[in-house]
Amino acid sequence: MFEKAKFFASLPKYLSLIVRLYRDERVPLLLKMGGLAAAVLIVSPLDPFADIPFLNVLDDAAALTLAARFFIALCPAAVVAEHKVATGIGAAASLMKNVTPRR
Repeated sequence: MFEKAKFFASLPKYLSLIVRLYRDERVPLLLKMGGLAAAVLIVSPLDPFADIPFLNVLDDAAALTLAARFFIALCPAAVVAEHKVATGIGAAASLMKNVTPRR
């Protein structure tokens, strides 16, 4: 139960993370365009589940969450870790040590 509350409480931070990743020039342009295309397709009026009550809203929210997670997963790990630290998302410090370049 507390996991869901923590998830909803952290939504503004994850939205900020996604905005920061879109503004960062180290994230490939093709990845940014793919993320935008997925979001547009998800919220477009063409929806096969539109006739089923309540499922329409839930499937859009789930698809947007999945697209956001997929976008973050495909971004360069060092860039994501840097922006996670800047936005205050937890467990970013453990990621940071794993993405430091070797000399």
